[in-house]
Amino acid sequence: MKIKHAVVTLAMGLCATSAMAGFTVEDVPDWRGDANTLYGGWESFTNANNAPNFAEDGNMGFLGSIYNFSGSAIIAGSGNIYDPGGVLNMHHYVQGVDGDITDAVINISTAGTDPNFAGAVFQWNGANGESGFLSTANYDVNFEQVIPQFGTTYNVSWTFDLSDIAAQVTDIGFIIQGTAPNMSYDAGAIDIRYAAVPAPGALALLGLAGFAGRRRRRG
Repeated sequence: MKIKHAVVTLAMGLCATSAMAGFTVEDVPDWRGDANTLYGGWESFTNANNAPNFAEDGNMGFLGSIYNFSGSAIIAGSGNIYDPGGVLNMHHYVQGVDGDITDAVINISTAGTDPNFAGAVFQWNGANGESGFLSTANYDVNFEQVIPQFGTTYNVSWTFDLSDIAAQVTDIGFIIQGTAPNMSYDAGAIDIRYAAVPAPGALALLGLAGFAGRRRRRG
């Protein structure tokens, strides 16, 4: 279900705001910055097509990346990824987390042509080769600014609960495309929360400790 928190219709004279990078309203989880969390923020991009843009802000570093695979985009003067002739195909990845991902929040900021909200995809991968998908049908429109003849600015977020997945989730991917040319991808943010997973050696030691405890009780 789509939930709209703010809708603002402005005059054409304010169209320059649609090209500004960043978020007007960002959905920040209350656990951002806690232990066992990672945050990545993107506002100025360097690779328009088929190459990674790594997180500029936060502690995610090279674990988080955003790609566009439309093949015909450019980097606008504001640092946005803009495609005047093709449909943006934005991929968001977090890979190689040393733990079990339990929660994820994805924020995007776009301008111009609408994103294809109905076609968004969220996939997870497990440490032992498992994979699966979660529904993207529920999302929040945190800000919407309609500019006549210039499209719409959106700040939209998705929240995913992965805690019931039996596998140890180490990777996530979120994909969203435009509905037509002339969409600008202004900013992205990814937050994840994960549970620490003991190393194999630690698990073995825990098993030995339990075995020794049973032997002592029998004695």
